[in-house]
Amino acid sequence: MKYDKFNRRLFLQGLGKTTLALPLLPSLLTEVASAQVIAIPPRYVMLFFPYGPVADATWYPSSLPTTQKYLSPAVTHSTKSSLSAQAHYMHYDTIPSNSNGISAMFDSKFLAYKSQMSILRGLCKNGRSGSAGHYGSVLLGDNTEDSKHSEYGKTPTIDQVMVYSNGFYPSGATNIMHTMHLSIKQSMSPNEKMIFGWQNTLNRSGSIVSKPWDFNPNVLYTKLFGHMSGGDGPPPPQSNLRSATPIIDSVLEDFRRVRDGRAISSEDKVMLNNHIDMMAQLEKDLTPPLNPTPQPANCSKPSAPNAPYYESDDHNLNESNYDINWGKQARAFNNLIVAAFQCGLNRVAVMNINFPVGWHIHDTQPGLVNASKKSYLFNLHKKVVDEVAYDLISKMGAVSEANGKSMLDNSVVQLSGGSGNGDHSPFNYPTILWGSAGGQLTTGLYLDYRRREYSNYGLYMSQLQCTIMRAMGLQPSDWNMQSLGLTGSKIPDSATGWGDYFNNSTVQGNDYSEARYKYAKQTAGDWLPILKA
Repeated sequence: MKYDKFNRRLFLQGLGKTTLALPLLPSLLTEVASAQVIAIPPRYVMLFFPYGPVADATWYPSSLPTTQKYLSPAVTHSTKSSLSAQAHYMHYDTIPSNSNGISAMFDSKFLAYKSQMSILRGLCKNGRSGSAGHYGSVLLGDNTEDSKHSEYGKTPTIDQVMVYSNGFYPSGATNIMHTMHLSIKQSMSPNEKMIFGWQNTLNRSGSIVSKPWDFNPNVLYTKLFGHMSGGDGPPPPQSNLRSATPIIDSVLEDFRRVRDGRAISSEDKVMLNNHIDMMAQLEKDLTPPLNPTPQPANCSKPSAPNAPYYESDDHNLNESNYDINWGKQARAFNNLIVAAFQCGLNRVAVMNINFPVGWHIHDTQPGLVNASKKSYLFNLHKKVVDEVAYDLISKMGAVSEANGKSMLDNSVVQLSGGSGNGDHSPFNYPTILWGSAGGQLTTGLYLDYRRREYSNYGLYMSQLQCTIMRAMGLQPSDWNMQSLGLTGSKIPDSATGWGDYFNNSTVQGNDYSEARYKYAKQTAGDWLPILKA
């Protein structure tokens, strides 16, 4: 056989370059293996309870955070010196706890999720005048709560902005339920509708209108899983990382010519065989299979909920029959949220946790103390926290996903109320988060955004809404009011936040916006300080 020096030279050069380019390093194998892990799109759940002021002493830890962060300079009010503002410092620390738990509301069972929890204090209603508590849409960024400020137009709630943004769901995806609107209360007044969006959702056009709710877990189950037979799930994702022909095959013919030629010794032939075997194994280790092994079967059609639902407000609800009636319905919704997330059928859910009785208690505000009614309201809130919020986060925390994190880690669950510390108070909304949206949010912290010298005034709820949208993968261009075609003569061209945060009208009869919220307006579209990982 004639020996071909030219082919031998090309082969050895190519082989040498391959050897230099692909050293067998454990760190490289780990990195490439990690690249094969399926990306998990983050999900968002809003758990909302209307009315009913929450007492700070029961909701928050007993000790305040002490680490300071400067947010904005002092501001002098143009006409009312008493309304001027000192420099704004927020405070934060690791969430404090003891063997009894985090606070009266979040007892010892929540300690298992403390590292995945964020306590936010000092988030206030956006700039519009008026009270709070009737309008859950405020917490999701809508500004349609009354007819007094039509010049600011109507805006969709952030769930609608997210789910109908380009790329939020895969192009051409079928059987997707864009967003789940879940409520216990069948009959709702116009002000309690909470969810607002485009009349023509898919192309985001038409009037801004209220969106319907699902009240019956059995009907929701059919909507989500009616197309599936038992055990069905989405097909395993296919990898596009592998070449159809192994790279080593491209030099195999030249390798054989060299190996079988007379120019090298028998010892060199053994060495060359070992080397080519090593290179072939290296390529195999670094390359995912063309048809990858399916991921663990997380998606399967769940059992039907077999839960009650109610046709009207007449639930005959009281503390003694809560668990067998209303609580069972709420937990059935939780099961469907987790199953829909597992199967990729949904990424956003909003649950209106609305008791038909007992919420609207005006004389529980600090100035009108009624111990028995405060106790009753605390017990109702505690049941929401225990039977709904804890039930959901524990179920999500128990689901392991393909990226090595739990479903809870890959999501954001928000628990918020419609009143601050006082009946219809628009300040200091109670807000708790669990989950980091796959590592995008810092967790385990108590974040106090208040200006402490003014007790309640802090940052706008708009900044949390925009933080959530950012964590779900959106950019400011996705919620720019002008580009979305939203109307309102007073919407500024430079609006970067959401809702009516730019409104300069009075809050509770005093123009705090000019001084105490001046810089909050400028940062309303940014990540909340410290919360961004």
